[in-house]
Amino acid sequence: VAQFKREFMEGALSKGMHQAAAEKVWQMIAGFAGYSFSKAHAAAFAVIVYWSAWLRVHYPTEYFCGLLRNSPLGTYPPNVLESEARRARVKFLPFDINRSPARPAVERGAIRHGLGYVRGIGDEKAEEIVRIRGGTPFHSLSNFIRRTRLDRRSVEALILSGAFDRFGERRQLLWGLARAFKIADGRRELPLEVSDERAAMRPMPDDQKLMATFALTGVTGGMHLVEVRRDAFTQAGCVPYPNLLKMRSGAKVRAGGLVADGLRRPPTAHGVSFARLDTPDGIIDIIVPAPLFDEAHEALRSAFIVVGL
Repeated sequence: VAQFKREFMEGALSKGMHQAAAEKVWQMIAGFAGYSFSKAHAAAFAVIVYWSAWLRVHYPTEYFCGLLRNSPLGTYPPNVLESEARRARVKFLPFDINRSPARPAVERGAIRHGLGYVRGIGDEKAEEIVRIRGGTPFHSLSNFIRRTRLDRRSVEALILSGAFDRFGERRQLLWGLARAFKIADGRRELPLEVSDERAAMRPMPDDQKLMATFALTGVTGGMHLVEVRRDAFTQAGCVPYPNLLKMRSGAKVRAGGLVADGLRRPPTAHGVSFARLDTPDGIIDIIVPAPLFDEAHEALRSAFIVVGL
């Protein structure tokens, strides 16, 4: 890169830039030489970025569906891609045992999450479920168990993810799971005169459903998780993302959100840590000094955190 300095300096000075400013800019360019790459490589990246940007603008649903079908990619987990898609006004459909494909797909102008996201299922089992389902939808929990022969833990995960919501309330389905397995195995219950132990259970609150879906799949298929805790962030004095963009550099603020991709501690950062907080309106980058990490490293590993000065 050094061979271009003379040409750069002459060009900068001829355009009216001061010598000191030109030297400073050149030092930045010289520093970049340590990790820059060839023009051909940069041009190839530029073409891909252009294509991606065009698709994101004109076909956002298909674009984000493609990203989710191929996740994990880069540093962003599926829930962050889901959040970014919502900000682009992409709609999501919930997990459904009779409609969800193995991997995310576009359905009626929205994205339907795939069963492969469910913990313990994965792409292979999900594809088998879709194959068995074929053109004959499952008509009950026991019918699903009989046809797929999945183990109890896998079925529980599907129930908690919301995939069986069409057949009843999640708690009720879990309560009757043992009976569903008996029916699937062709075993009959003894006709004893006893009180009905399958009494209606209190429905799972919507926020718990959302958290359960996220815990079992890594996505929500519904609202952003921070919406569930918005009151707590407000009470903690957190500044909303749109307001952060308007604040002057150096202002003391509090911010909070869902940790997007974990805490990163690059070996070249001399103990400084980095994290991203995902919110319904955007992503907040945070820097954690080494002393603070040593003091609060356990708290920093939480799903939701509040940071500030």
